[in-house]
Amino acid sequence: MTPREHRKARKNWVAYSSDYRKKQKIRDNTDKYVDQNTPPSSEDEIIPEASLLNNEREAEARRRSIVQRRKRNSMLKRKDLLIEYLKKKLASEQQRNRRLKHRMIQKKQALTPESKIVEMANDPNQKAELIKKRYLAILFKGKF
Repeated sequence: MTPREHRKARKNWVAYSSDYRKKQKIRDNTDKYVDQNTPPSSEDEIIPEASLLNNEREAEARRRSIVQRRKRNSMLKRKDLLIEYLKKKLASEQQRNRRLKHRMIQKKQALTPESKIVEMANDPNQKAELIKKRYLAILFKGKF
């Protein structure tokens, strides 16, 4: 079906369905009018009262509102749990970020001769070099 034919078919469908709905509405109104204005055929016949229908409607409406409230509350609970989880995750990431920044600041600080020696002493690969520098320092101090 070409797009033009499709549009035409949709237009016809809209017209037909609106006519159908109008006919249904008219039929329902006439049925309701006839039911209201027709006397019962005998006195033994029970006429359904409007209050019973209203009670059923109210009960159905109450049930629907309860179901909707439960859905809404469960959705809100899920959102609250998600928010709590994300807040915890954010706090841990912020703490991690703070630690990394602190390490970066410590590394950027200028090394003093004393801190260089401590750093070299902590590194097992540079222990021999540290001993060598210590002997050199002792020799130079003795000369002066």
